Amino acid sequence: MNGTMREILSGQKDLLEIGESVRLNHVDCDAGVDTRRRLYITRKPDVLLAYCHNCGESASHYMAASDRYRETPQSAIRKPAIEYTSPLLISFTEKEAIPAEAEAWRINNRLTRTNCKQYNISYAPEWDSIYLPFYGMDGDIDGHQFRPLHRRGGAKYINFQKDKDVALGGIATQNISMSCLVVVEDLVSSIHINKAGYDALINYGTHVKPTILHNISNDYKKICVWLDNDNEVVIEHAKQMTAILQLYNRSGAVIELISEWKDPKHYSDTKIREVIDGHS
Repeated sequence: MNGTMREILSGQKDLLEIGESVRLNHVDCDAGVDTRRRLYITRKPDVLLAYCHNCGESASHYMAASDRYRETPQSAIRKPAIEYTSPLLISFTEKEAIPAEAEAWRINNRLTRTNCKQYNISYAPEWDSIYLPFYGMDGDIDGHQFRPLHRRGGAKYINFQKDKDVALGGIATQNISMSCLVVVEDLVSSIHINKAGYDALINYGTHVKPTILHNISNDYKKICVWLDNDNEVVIEHAKQMTAILQLYNRSGAVIELISEWKDPKHYSDTKIREVIDGHS
Protein backbone atom coordinates (compact mmCIF):
# COMPACT_ATOMS: atom_id res chain seq x y z
CA MET A 1 0.00 0.00 0.00
CA ASN A 2 1.53 3.31 -1.00
CA GLY A 3 1.75 6.25 1.34
CA THR A 4 -1.08 8.12 -0.34
CA MET A 5 -3.49 5.19 0.01
CA ARG A 6 -2.52 4.79 3.69
CA GLU A 7 -3.19 8.46 4.35
CA ILE A 8 -6.57 8.32 2.60
CA LEU A 9 -7.67 5.30 4.64
CA SER A 10 -6.48 6.84 7.89
CA GLY A 11 -8.39 10.02 7.13
CA GLN A 12 -11.64 8.14 6.41
CA LYS A 13 -11.79 6.15 9.65
CA ASP A 14 -13.37 9.06 11.54
CA LEU A 15 -15.78 9.94 8.73
CA LEU A 16 -17.41 6.63 7.84
CA GLU A 17 -19.82 4.66 9.97
CA ILE A 18 -19.98 0.86 9.89
CA GLY A 19 -21.47 -0.28 6.59
CA GLU A 20 -20.95 3.05 4.81
CA SER A 21 -18.91 3.49 1.62
CA VAL A 22 -17.42 6.39 -0.30
CA ARG A 23 -15.95 6.95 -3.78
CA LEU A 24 -12.85 9.14 -4.18
CA ASN A 25 -10.37 10.09 -6.86
CA HIS A 26 -7.27 7.96 -6.40
CA VAL A 27 -4.44 10.48 -6.01
CA ASP A 28 -1.15 9.33 -7.57
CA CYS A 29 -2.87 6.30 -9.13
CA ASP A 30 -0.35 4.04 -10.90
CA ALA A 31 -2.71 3.71 -13.89
CA GLY A 32 -2.81 7.45 -14.49
CA VAL A 33 -4.85 10.41 -13.35
CA ASP A 34 -8.17 9.33 -11.81
CA THR A 35 -10.95 11.88 -12.32
CA ARG A 36 -13.88 9.46 -12.05
CA ARG A 37 -13.74 8.60 -8.34
CA ARG A 38 -12.70 5.01 -8.95
CA LEU A 39 -11.25 4.45 -5.48
CA TYR A 40 -13.89 2.72 -3.30
CA ILE A 41 -13.59 2.69 0.48
CA THR A 42 -15.93 0.69 2.74
CA ARG A 43 -16.01 0.54 6.50
CA LYS A 44 -16.61 -2.81 8.19
CA PRO A 45 -16.82 -3.20 12.00
CA ASP A 46 -13.09 -3.82 12.40
CA VAL A 47 -11.49 -2.76 9.13
CA LEU A 48 -11.53 -0.19 6.34
CA LEU A 49 -11.31 -1.74 2.87
CA ALA A 50 -10.17 0.08 -0.26
CA TYR A 51 -10.05 -0.95 -3.90
CA CYS A 52 -9.15 1.12 -6.97
CA HIS A 53 -10.96 0.15 -10.18
CA ASN A 54 -8.41 2.20 -12.13
CA CYS A 55 -5.16 0.47 -11.17
CA GLY A 56 -6.43 -2.56 -9.23
CA GLU A 57 -4.62 -1.69 -6.00
CA SER A 58 -6.34 -2.82 -2.80
CA ALA A 59 -5.62 -1.95 0.80
CA SER A 60 -6.96 -2.40 4.33
CA HIS A 61 -6.69 -0.48 7.57
CA TYR A 62 -7.62 -2.37 10.74
CA MET A 63 -9.33 -0.28 13.38
CA ALA A 64 -8.05 -0.01 16.92
CA ALA A 65 -10.33 -1.77 19.39
CA SER A 66 -11.39 1.59 20.85
CA ASP A 67 -12.44 2.84 17.38
CA ARG A 68 -14.47 -0.12 16.16
CA TYR A 69 -17.87 0.79 17.55
CA ARG A 70 -17.47 4.34 18.80
CA GLU A 71 -19.60 7.16 17.45
CA THR A 72 -18.21 9.32 14.69
CA PRO A 73 -18.84 13.08 14.93
CA GLN A 74 -21.48 12.67 12.21
CA SER A 75 -23.34 9.81 13.91
CA ALA A 76 -23.85 11.88 17.04
CA ILE A 77 -26.22 14.20 15.18
CA ARG A 78 -27.83 11.61 12.91
CA LYS A 79 -31.07 9.77 13.52
CA PRO A 80 -30.71 6.22 14.82
CA ALA A 81 -29.57 3.90 12.04
CA ILE A 82 -32.16 1.59 10.49
CA GLU A 83 -31.37 -2.00 9.57
CA TYR A 84 -31.72 -1.49 5.82
CA THR A 85 -29.08 0.61 4.07
CA SER A 86 -28.60 1.31 0.38
CA PRO A 87 -25.30 -0.04 -0.97
CA LEU A 88 -22.70 1.81 -2.99
CA LEU A 89 -23.57 1.28 -6.67
CA ILE A 90 -21.98 1.77 -10.07
CA SER A 91 -24.25 2.33 -13.06
CA PHE A 92 -23.75 0.13 -16.11
CA THR A 93 -23.41 3.37 -18.07
CA GLU A 94 -19.98 3.81 -16.42
CA LYS A 95 -18.43 1.32 -18.82
CA GLU A 96 -14.86 1.54 -17.58
CA ALA A 97 -15.84 0.87 -13.96
CA ILE A 98 -17.85 -2.29 -14.67
CA PRO A 99 -15.90 -5.57 -14.38
CA ALA A 100 -15.99 -8.07 -17.22
CA GLU A 101 -18.06 -10.57 -15.22
CA ALA A 102 -20.81 -8.00 -14.65
CA GLU A 103 -20.80 -7.07 -18.33
CA ALA A 104 -21.10 -10.77 -19.21
CA TRP A 105 -24.12 -11.10 -16.91
CA ARG A 106 -25.79 -8.10 -18.56
CA ILE A 107 -25.16 -9.42 -22.07
CA ASN A 108 -26.25 -12.97 -21.22
CA ASN A 109 -29.54 -11.58 -19.91
CA ARG A 110 -29.98 -9.49 -23.09
CA LEU A 111 -30.18 -6.21 -21.20
CA THR A 112 -28.98 -2.94 -22.67
CA ARG A 113 -27.28 -0.30 -20.55
CA THR A 114 -30.45 1.75 -21.00
CA ASN A 115 -32.53 -1.13 -19.61
CA CYS A 116 -30.26 -1.32 -16.56
CA LYS A 117 -30.48 2.43 -15.97
CA GLN A 118 -34.27 2.47 -16.35
CA TYR A 119 -34.79 -0.38 -13.88
CA ASN A 120 -31.96 0.63 -11.50
CA ILE A 121 -29.90 -2.51 -12.09
CA SER A 122 -26.30 -1.76 -11.09
CA TYR A 123 -23.00 -3.23 -9.99
CA ALA A 124 -22.27 -3.27 -6.23
CA PRO A 125 -18.45 -3.24 -5.86
CA GLU A 126 -18.25 -3.94 -2.12
CA TRP A 127 -20.30 -7.12 -2.70
CA ASP A 128 -18.89 -7.89 -6.17
CA SER A 129 -22.48 -8.50 -7.15
CA ILE A 130 -25.25 -7.41 -9.47
CA TYR A 131 -27.73 -5.16 -7.64
CA LEU A 132 -31.40 -5.92 -8.43
CA PRO A 133 -34.00 -3.72 -6.70
CA PHE A 134 -37.20 -5.02 -5.17
CA TYR A 135 -40.17 -3.05 -6.49
CA GLY A 136 -43.41 -2.76 -4.52
CA MET A 137 -46.94 -2.51 -5.86
CA ASP A 138 -46.64 1.29 -5.94
CA GLY A 139 -43.42 1.15 -7.96
CA ASP A 140 -41.24 2.23 -5.03
CA ILE A 141 -38.08 0.29 -4.17
CA ASP A 142 -38.71 -1.88 -1.09
CA GLY A 143 -35.25 -3.43 -0.86
CA HIS A 144 -32.85 -5.26 -3.11
CA GLN A 145 -31.09 -8.51 -3.83
CA PHE A 146 -27.50 -9.19 -4.76
CA ARG A 147 -26.57 -11.70 -7.43
CA PRO A 148 -22.91 -12.56 -6.58
CA LEU A 149 -20.65 -12.78 -9.61
CA HIS A 150 -18.45 -15.37 -7.87
CA ARG A 151 -20.65 -17.62 -5.73
CA ARG A 152 -17.93 -19.99 -4.52
CA GLY A 153 -20.59 -22.37 -3.22
CA GLY A 154 -22.67 -19.61 -1.61
CA ALA A 155 -26.24 -18.49 -2.23
CA LYS A 156 -27.26 -17.48 -5.75
CA TYR A 157 -29.13 -14.45 -4.38
CA ILE A 158 -28.81 -12.44 -1.15
CA ASN A 159 -31.93 -10.48 -0.17
CA PHE A 160 -32.31 -7.26 1.82
CA GLN A 161 -35.76 -5.88 2.65
CA LYS A 162 -36.77 -2.57 4.17
CA ASP A 163 -39.67 -4.26 5.97
CA LYS A 164 -39.34 -8.01 6.40
CA ASP A 165 -42.98 -8.29 7.48
CA VAL A 166 -44.22 -7.18 4.05
CA ALA A 167 -44.51 -9.77 1.27
CA LEU A 168 -42.22 -9.08 -1.68
CA GLY A 169 -43.95 -8.38 -4.95
CA GLY A 170 -44.52 -5.45 -7.23
CA ILE A 171 -44.55 -3.76 -10.62
CA ALA A 172 -41.44 -1.97 -11.90
CA THR A 173 -43.09 -0.25 -14.89
CA GLN A 174 -46.85 0.16 -15.07
CA ASN A 175 -49.41 0.82 -17.78
CA ILE A 176 -47.35 -0.33 -20.75
CA SER A 177 -50.51 -2.11 -21.82
CA MET A 178 -53.64 -2.54 -19.73
CA SER A 179 -54.67 -5.37 -22.03
CA CYS A 180 -52.43 -7.94 -20.33
CA LEU A 181 -50.37 -8.46 -17.18
CA VAL A 182 -47.96 -11.36 -16.70
CA VAL A 183 -46.93 -12.72 -13.28
CA VAL A 184 -43.22 -13.64 -13.35
CA GLU A 185 -40.53 -14.73 -10.89
CA ASP A 186 -37.91 -12.01 -11.20
CA LEU A 187 -37.05 -8.51 -12.35
CA VAL A 188 -35.15 -9.57 -15.48
CA SER A 189 -38.14 -11.58 -16.73
CA SER A 190 -40.39 -8.59 -16.05
CA ILE A 191 -38.14 -6.37 -18.17
CA HIS A 192 -38.45 -8.71 -21.13
CA ILE A 193 -42.22 -8.86 -20.64
CA ASN A 194 -42.25 -5.03 -20.66
CA LYS A 195 -40.11 -4.95 -23.82
CA ALA A 196 -42.60 -7.29 -25.50
CA GLY A 197 -45.38 -4.80 -24.73
CA TYR A 198 -47.06 -6.09 -21.55
CA ASP A 199 -47.17 -5.19 -17.87
CA ALA A 200 -45.50 -7.59 -15.43
CA LEU A 201 -46.04 -8.37 -11.76
CA ILE A 202 -42.79 -9.52 -10.15
CA ASN A 203 -43.47 -12.24 -7.57
CA TYR A 204 -39.80 -12.52 -6.49
CA GLY A 205 -39.70 -16.29 -6.40
CA THR A 206 -42.31 -18.96 -6.81
CA HIS A 207 -43.97 -18.92 -3.38
CA VAL A 208 -47.69 -18.23 -3.54
CA LYS A 209 -48.50 -14.77 -2.11
CA PRO A 210 -52.27 -14.15 -2.03
CA THR A 211 -51.86 -10.60 -0.67
CA ILE A 212 -49.76 -9.64 -3.70
CA LEU A 213 -52.07 -11.31 -6.20
CA HIS A 214 -55.08 -9.66 -4.58
CA ASN A 215 -53.64 -6.21 -5.32
CA ILE A 216 -53.59 -6.66 -9.10
CA SER A 217 -55.73 -4.08 -10.87
CA ASN A 218 -59.12 -5.18 -12.18
CA ASP A 219 -58.55 -3.23 -15.40
CA TYR A 220 -56.55 -5.92 -17.21
CA LYS A 221 -58.33 -7.94 -19.87
CA LYS A 222 -55.97 -10.88 -19.42
CA ILE A 223 -53.64 -12.04 -16.64
CA CYS A 224 -51.06 -14.77 -17.23
CA VAL A 225 -48.90 -16.72 -14.80
CA TRP A 226 -45.51 -17.54 -16.35
CA LEU A 227 -42.93 -19.07 -14.04
CA ASP A 228 -39.80 -21.10 -14.68
CA ASN A 229 -41.66 -24.41 -14.84
CA ASP A 230 -38.60 -26.62 -14.44
CA ASN A 231 -39.84 -28.80 -11.57
CA GLU A 232 -43.07 -30.10 -10.07
CA VAL A 233 -42.99 -27.74 -7.08
CA VAL A 234 -42.88 -24.65 -9.30
CA ILE A 235 -45.60 -26.05 -11.57
CA GLU A 236 -47.83 -26.64 -8.56
CA HIS A 237 -47.22 -23.10 -7.28
CA ALA A 238 -48.11 -21.71 -10.71
CA LYS A 239 -51.36 -23.67 -10.66
CA GLN A 240 -52.18 -22.32 -7.18
CA MET A 241 -51.50 -18.74 -8.32
CA THR A 242 -53.78 -19.23 -11.29
CA ALA A 243 -56.53 -20.59 -9.06
CA ILE A 244 -56.22 -17.64 -6.67
CA LEU A 245 -56.40 -15.16 -9.54
CA GLN A 246 -59.52 -16.88 -10.82
CA LEU A 247 -61.03 -16.61 -7.36
CA TYR A 248 -60.23 -12.90 -7.11
CA ASN A 249 -61.33 -12.17 -10.69
CA ARG A 250 -64.25 -9.74 -10.58
CA SER A 251 -63.80 -8.05 -13.95
CA GLY A 252 -64.13 -11.01 -16.30
CA ALA A 253 -60.43 -11.03 -17.18
CA VAL A 254 -59.04 -14.09 -18.92
CA ILE A 255 -56.76 -15.95 -16.49
CA GLU A 256 -54.15 -18.16 -18.15
CA LEU A 257 -51.41 -20.51 -16.92
CA ILE A 258 -48.42 -20.55 -19.28
CA SER A 259 -46.69 -23.92 -19.21
CA GLU A 260 -43.43 -23.07 -21.01
CA TRP A 261 -40.44 -24.83 -19.48
CA LYS A 262 -38.40 -21.63 -19.28
CA ASP A 263 -39.34 -18.23 -17.91
CA PRO A 264 -39.61 -15.09 -20.10
CA LYS A 265 -36.00 -13.90 -19.71
CA HIS A 266 -34.92 -16.80 -21.95
CA TYR A 267 -37.18 -15.75 -24.84
CA SER A 268 -37.01 -13.06 -27.50
CA ASP A 269 -39.65 -10.31 -27.52
CA THR A 270 -41.24 -11.90 -30.59
CA LYS A 271 -41.41 -15.34 -28.95
CA ILE A 272 -42.90 -13.83 -25.77
CA ARG A 273 -45.68 -12.23 -27.83
CA GLU A 274 -46.30 -15.52 -29.62
CA VAL A 275 -46.60 -17.38 -26.31
CA ILE A 276 -48.88 -14.82 -24.66
CA ASP A 277 -51.07 -14.21 -27.68
CA GLY A 278 -51.39 -17.96 -28.09
CA HIS A 279 -53.04 -18.10 -24.66
CA SER A 280 -56.20 -16.15 -25.36
